[in-house]
Amino acid sequence: MKDVTLGDLQCFADQDLILNMLIKWQNASNNPELNEVASAFTRVFVHKANMDLEAHSYQRILSQSRSQKNRAVLRARTAETDLEAANKKIIDLEAKLKIFGI
Repeated sequence: MKDVTLGDLQCFADQDLILNMLIKWQNASNNPELNEVASAFTRVFVHKANMDLEAHSYQRILSQSRSQKNRAVLRARTAETDLEAANKKIIDLEAKLKIFGI
């Protein structure tokens, strides 16, 4: 997950303040416009939370994919090194066999 910045913390605090004030005002009033504003803000808040979750999921999947790619590259390099060593042994053994005429 991304690091939480001061801007993120301020946004969380502002959302909390707005939600608490809307709840307080709704309890003290039957104003239909206030109810519409509260509903609209709730939808915006939920949408932002969903976007944050989607961004977090994307970053996690991207990080996992990069890790898998890096592991595959390391395995390929190890396999190449082992193959080169095996080829050197084969060449050495073939040279020894030629000495004995085999």
